[in-house]
Parts: sequence; structure tokens; C-alpha cells
Amino acid sequence: MKNLSLKWKVLIPLILVLATTVLQINLIIAMNRAQQEDAVRVNVAGRQRMLSQRMAKDVFGFVLSANSQHQEDLKKAMDIFEESLGALKTGGSLEVGGTKVEVTKTKNTEIVKLLVEAETNWQGIKSDIQGISSITADAIDQAEAVNVKLVKMVTTFDQATKMYETASAVTVKENMTVIYACAVGYLLLILFSWQITNRYIIKPVTVLQKAAEDIAKGDLSLNDKH
Repeated sequence: MKNLSLKWKVLIPLILVLATTVLQINLIIAMNRAQQEDAVRVNVAGRQRMLSQRMAKDVFGFVLSANSQHQEDLKKAMDIFEESLGALKTGGSLEVGGTKVEVTKTKNTEIVKLLVEAETNWQGIKSDIQGISSITADAIDQAEAVNVKLVKMVTTFDQATKMYETASAVTVKENMTVIYACAVGYLLLILFSWQITNRYIIKPVTVLQKAAEDIAKGDLSLNDKH
């Protein structure tokens, strides 16, 4: 700092403080966005768990009563489940609770692996459900087999939901650590800026002001006190 002009001695700390402020704001915005994305994924994964239970109920409802409403509800649940599974795997838009949301793909490799496994299992379940077309003894057996697979799917998405929640908590912790570190750096920069301002502006100005006051009083001597 010794070889810098007074202007840069003042400007550099101010620029650093401004840059740190901008960085903190961007980090907070990014953290809020990440939390919103995590919340959407947790919500969708939880809904997959619920849809698995609903499909099991509707499969038995259709097989035992041949009620067309069960068939319609089953098809609707299957479509939503498949669309949601695709969005969780690769990202995409979904309607959740009457609101259009954007689902972003997770970077967690363990969750991705679990979703790939769920996709494989779902294709088998979907084929089994589509193979049930009438009320027969075989259809009841098929429904029971489908129910077993859907119970496993409930477990899969229960695990996925918890994994999303854990991943979200880790991300929040990491982001908060960075924000706290930036806050400490911000305080240090403010202290540094104050020292620079005090050394190169306040003290010289104070000396000049004192000299001016002495001159105004008629003291024209130059000595070490100034």
C-alpha cells in the first residue's frame, strides 16, 4: 500500500467491501433458490410415495368390483407417477397442487441411482397393471403381486424423500458456512478500511485543522507537534 496514491489507498478497501457485499447477496439468493428446488423435489418424492399407495388401492378396487371409476383413477395416478418420476430423474415442469413447478435434477449420485432403480421397477409394475383386464382368479393373484411391488415402491420413495431432505440439509449447512466466512471477511475489511481512512485521511486532516487553528491564533511556528 506504500507505493499507492491516496486515491487507491481509499478506493481498494471500498471496492473489496462492495465486492464482498455483492458476493454475500448472491450467495443468499443462490441458497434460497437451492432450498426452493430441494423443497419441490421433496414434495414430488413424497407424492410418489402417496401415488404408489393409491395405485395399489385402485388395482384391488377395479379387480374386486370392476368399477370404472377405479380404472380411471388408476390411469390418472399412473400418468402422474410416470411424469413425476421422469421429472425427478432428468428435470422438467410438473403441476403440483394446481401450481406449475420446475423440478431440477439432483446431483446426488445415490439419489440418481435410486431413481434409476425405481424407473426399472416401475416399467415392470406398469406392464403388470396393464395386463389386468377382467375380474378373474388370475386377476386377483396379479393384483396381489402388483401390490407387493407397489409396497416396495412406497419404501423406495420413502427412502428417496429422506435422502432429498438430508441432501438439502447438507447444502444449507455448506452455504451457511460460506456466508458466515464471508461475514467475518466483511467485518475484517470494514476494520481495514477504517484503519486506512483513519491513517491517510482523518489523521492528516486533523493535523491540518489543528495547524489552521494555530495559524488563526497567530502561532506561525513550525515544530514537531504538528
